[in-house]
Amino acid sequence: FVSRERLEFAAHLVDMTITCLLELEATREAENLLKGYMTFTGTVLKLETLDVVTIGLALQMSEVAAQAGRHEEATIGYEMCLQLAAERCHTSKSTESHALMGVTLQKSGRYFLTRHLYSEAIKCFSTAVDLAKDVLGPKHADVVGLLNDLSTAYDATGQYTDGIRVAREAVQIAEELGEEVEEERVALLHNLGLMLIHTGDQAAGRVEMEKALKLAKDRADDFSIDCIQQNLNKINSEEKKKSKKSSGWGSIFG
Repeated sequence: FVSRERLEFAAHLVDMTITCLLELEATREAENLLKGYMTFTGTVLKLETLDVVTIGLALQMSEVAAQAGRHEEATIGYEMCLQLAAERCHTSKSTESHALMGVTLQKSGRYFLTRHLYSEAIKCFSTAVDLAKDVLGPKHADVVGLLNDLSTAYDATGQYTDGIRVAREAVQIAEELGEEVEEERVALLHNLGLMLIHTGDQAAGRVEMEKALKLAKDRADDFSIDCIQQNLNKINSEEKKKSKKSSGWGSIFG
């Protein structure tokens, strides 16, 4: 007999090991470990399909397939995990089930976004935001992260109005939470600024990006500072080009 506590501890160790292997791009080793552990949980422990551990392992298999470039397999895997996690939530309203659903929605959404499956990504992130607000409360760090994901998905599809609305909501929550989500706040302000500029509101966009730059400098976040500064320099360069064009003879004589 294997206690539930030991099973969950073992699953946690497998999860950490898989994460390390994927970071090292040791995809084959990660897949072999997962297959072996899934065989053990299925044949030896006889865990049910809707068990949290089983769904978690299936989710990791999808991640491994994605990293290995087997995208058809990965897409099917993520879709299956979403279905299983939803069924699990329907049969069990436990915190564990909700947490699994949230993780599955976020990881699936991020994968769909990389594959340009935008409608699927937006659906995942929207559902995850609603779930997080219901379970964790409307002003929680995880809500901020999910709103950022949703805003990014809207931005990728050119749905700037929705993206700006969601980003502003996330920024407001982040400001109330303070230091807990300062890193996310930098990204949110930067993305919000870019979306405002995309809609033609250069002044408002620049204000948000300057806020992001100041916060990044306060945090000594060199990567974010470089990224924001590069975008600001690009915007300045484009504005100068437009200014030169509008000041030529053509602008006088039409």
